[in-house]
Amino acid sequence: MQLDIPYARIEPLRRKRLTRGLDLALRILQGWGAGRALRALMPADVLERRLRELLALYCEETTALASGVRASGVISAMRGRAAHVLGEIMGGEAERLAHEAARVVHRTRFASHKSA
Repeated sequence: MQLDIPYARIEPLRRKRLTRGLDLALRILQGWGAGRALRALMPADVLERRLRELLALYCEETTALASGVRASGVISAMRGRAAHVLGEIMGGEAERLAHEAARVVHRTRFASHKSA
C-alpha cells in the first residue's frame, strides 16, 4: 500500500479551513473579551452555517487524502467506493453536528433556583 498525498489539492482546502476556523475563533474571543456571550454574537443560523462550512472543508480534505491511497488487488477496487462512502458519512455527520452545536448554544436557559 502506498500513500501519495495530493498536496496541490489539499493545501488550498486546508488553508481555507484554517483561515475560516481562526476567523470564527477570533470573533468569539473578541466577543468574549468584551463580555458578550456566543449566542449574542451570532444568530443560530449564522453559527450553524459557519460550523457547517468548516466541517465541509474538513470532509473535502479527508476525501482528498483518501484519494491518495494506492493499493493493489481487491483493496484497489474498493478504495474509490470506500472513499465515497466515507465522504457521505462525514458530510451527513457534519450537517448534524453543526445543527446540534448551534441548537445547544442557542437553547433556552432557565434561571437556576437556589434552596434557602
